[in-house]
Amino acid sequence: MNGYSANYYTYIWSLVIAKDMWSAFGGTNLLGSPTTMKYRRQVLAQGGSAPSAELVHNFLGRDYSTKAFEDWLNEGVAK
Repeated sequence: MNGYSANYYTYIWSLVIAKDMWSAFGGTNLLGSPTTMKYRRQVLAQGGSAPSAELVHNFLGRDYSTKAFEDWLNEGVAK
């Protein structure tokens, strides 16, 4: 992976966390579910008042994981 800038790695790590957070929604109505309101309260409303890892942990109820990202990658391989 020689030649990639730090921006690429930051993007991929952000995607790992985003896929994990996305998995918390479980395919529900994104605009009107209890999970949406939880995300709004525990992540968006907090702004920069806490480190992002803490906001993610509070939303997920655990530290983030790479499992959802790995599952997403495997979906592309299976198609």
